[in-house]
Amino acid sequence: MAKNKPEHMGLIKRNEWMMLGTLLVTVTLWIFGERLDISTLAAAMMGLSVVVILRVLSRDDCLSKKLTWNTLTWFVVFLGLTDQLNVLGVIPWFLDV
Repeated sequence: MAKNKPEHMGLIKRNEWMMLGTLLVTVTLWIFGERLDISTLAAAMMGLSVVVILRVLSRDDCLSKKLTWNTLTWFVVFLGLTDQLNVLGVIPWFLDV
């Protein structure tokens, strides 16, 4: 069954290539963003904006995925919180303890 599955799926489509490229750029910005002076939050929002602008995701796709948006919202909140804890010196203080 697993051998036949790729045949049914067909070739990789244009939107899948764009999503893969956007994912790679976003993860790269997330990893090396500090060197480029780009926050992780900005990298995530740029990735989301690109897939919406390129119409990889439609407006209806975005609105119908409530659990995904809930997860993304909390992820952004936690990223912002960790950035602020780092700026305030809480995280370095924990590392020194």
